[in-house]
Amino acid sequence: VHGMIETVAWRSRVIPHVQPGVLGQLRTISNVSISCFMLSWPFELWQMKHLVYLDLQGNRFHYVPSNILLLSFLQYINLGFNFLTSFPLTLLRIPSLRSVYLPHNHIGTLPTSIVSLGQLTELQLTGAELKALPTQLLLLTIRLLSIGKNRFEQLPSILGKLHHLEYLDISENGYRELPTTLAMLTSLSTLRAHRMRLAIIPHWIGALTLLASLWLNENRLEALPSAMGRMVQLRRLRLSRNRLRMVDVLGALTGLNHLDLKDNCITLLPSAILTSIETVIIDCNPLDEATRQIAVQVSFKSRGCSSDCAG
Repeated sequence: VHGMIETVAWRSRVIPHVQPGVLGQLRTISNVSISCFMLSWPFELWQMKHLVYLDLQGNRFHYVPSNILLLSFLQYINLGFNFLTSFPLTLLRIPSLRSVYLPHNHIGTLPTSIVSLGQLTELQLTGAELKALPTQLLLLTIRLLSIGKNRFEQLPSILGKLHHLEYLDISENGYRELPTTLAMLTSLSTLRAHRMRLAIIPHWIGALTLLASLWLNENRLEALPSAMGRMVQLRRLRLSRNRLRMVDVLGALTGLNHLDLKDNCITLLPSAILTSIETVIIDCNPLDEATRQIAVQVSFKSRGCSSDCAG
């Protein structure tokens, strides 16, 4: 039976009582997820030589033991929401790693030797107290990069040279504008730039023609550039809690299936937007009566509004 089990998931709000050897008996397991505020690493993990996926987020680990090198097939590791005080250098000796998730730890600095992870494609470092990114990342094929809520004075200039990026999260970093270097990321399918201080969206945004998901909610936007009309692959667009008054340009985005305009200053919305998009959220806007009548059939509510101009 053990040979047929591939995944073990264990999540709890209390530290569980683990029967000796329980995990170690499941030596053929390839996926393990344990999040239960553990203070120390379960020694049985080192007997699970076939592990490919290891999710240990939400525990109380301060370090990564050298025994992890026994997991020579490991491709994914998530140590988010622990108490790490630096990048675990031990991980750099596991060449099979493709995905390293370390969000909400006190990482501070990425080592230049990260280039030793030649197969690395995903790097999740949200809230990791970073101030810079090493140029050595350019030598890797990074497809997913999450660096939101860090301590950059400005976005790292190397971002525009990470041409393989498909997913980029720069949210909660407090910038007033998006750097032009991002226009070079023409492979992007997801861009998250929410909870910042953006006052304008540059016209070069139209160059990101492969974008399918764009998060611009909780900024200070008052208008949208006409170039957004060229983003025909866009499927999901979040613009809630801005200061937008007109969004007519969105009428050209016939592929949209989710549009969030909640909490803006919109009075008039073309009926085509309301009737052709699968999900439209238009709550908390000072809509005129005609638009309101259409909106009430879609997704209109009047609770939870925070905009100064909401009706």
